[in-house]
Amino acid sequence: MGEMTGYIRDYAEEEPIPEWIEKYVPGARVNKRDVLGKSRTFLYPGAAFDSMPIKLMSETRCWHLLIYVDDLVYKNRELLVNASGLSLQVRGYDVIGSFDFDEHSVVFVFERQEMSPAWLAEQFGPKRFAMMFVDDDATATFKRLTSLDPDWNPHTMLLSFDMMITNDKFGRGSDFEKTVMEAPPLFLIYDDDRGVPWSRYKDVGANPMYGGMNDTKRVLYELKL
Repeated sequence: MGEMTGYIRDYAEEEPIPEWIEKYVPGARVNKRDVLGKSRTFLYPGAAFDSMPIKLMSETRCWHLLIYVDDLVYKNRELLVNASGLSLQVRGYDVIGSFDFDEHSVVFVFERQEMSPAWLAEQFGPKRFAMMFVDDDATATFKRLTSLDPDWNPHTMLLSFDMMITNDKFGRGSDFEKTVMEAPPLFLIYDDDRGVPWSRYKDVGANPMYGGMNDTKRVLYELKL
């Protein structure tokens, strides 16, 4: 079995930094359709303070927008991104600005710090990326984002086992499952191997990764196209 990062990188290819992130200037108006429709996204309901998506982004560069859906993270967002975001292990980056996406969400734009030699910076991660912190539940968030842009769907989604419990028998036709299936993500990173992911996904056979508060096993699935 190969590494999860290698599989994602080979299958999805590296994404150029979206223009709205690359040309972002603090205080400038940002089009919501650009944020959703012109960026691959990593959606993480119940994210807490897990930095695994940042690690995957740095190693694959297959997306540049991370959406953390968690009221605790949203309420502590300023603390998380101060001092280069050390709480989320966004080391080597500075926050260059932020803006309210809507009444439930705020977006922070990060820029890589200057490094010497220059090649070291290129190995570190993308020059810029963005994080959206959302104060809402997973189902409402998914519905709201797709209503803002009907063509939006996350490139990758991580589902934690604890979050599944709160969504009532994950994999058995819950409201969240039905909502996500209207715009399914390409990749599903399933937290823990005690449950069964949705039937539209298959295990790619990559080596699992471990992360989250309890260092749980995470398995990569892809949508059956």
